[in-house]
Amino acid sequence: MRTARAERTAATIEQAALALVQEGNFRPTLSQVAARAGVGANRINAHFGYIHLLWRVLAREHGDAVAEAACLPMSIHPGLRSDLVWVIMTGATRETWAARERGGAHE
Repeated sequence: MRTARAERTAATIEQAALALVQEGNFRPTLSQVAARAGVGANRINAHFGYIHLLWRVLAREHGDAVAEAACLPMSIHPGLRSDLVWVIMTGATRETWAARERGGAHE
């Protein structure tokens, strides 16, 4: 179970990454997110494992904000919109990520 402090740190990291996305940086680097959040890169790794997982959290938890930043129209079918947000944030489809995880590869 996370402590309140750990939860606040994770939320700060997510919000910093989301702010970078909203500025058009759809795959911010570890150092960019750390600088924006005011934390060390080791804190991001402690909370998310690696930067790709943070991108995936943004796609999953903040999909509407990512879609808006990417200028995706609201008229797109929600399932397709979600898939497009995933590709924008991660650079690959969910199926590709699943295959990578089964193979144990972390880029």
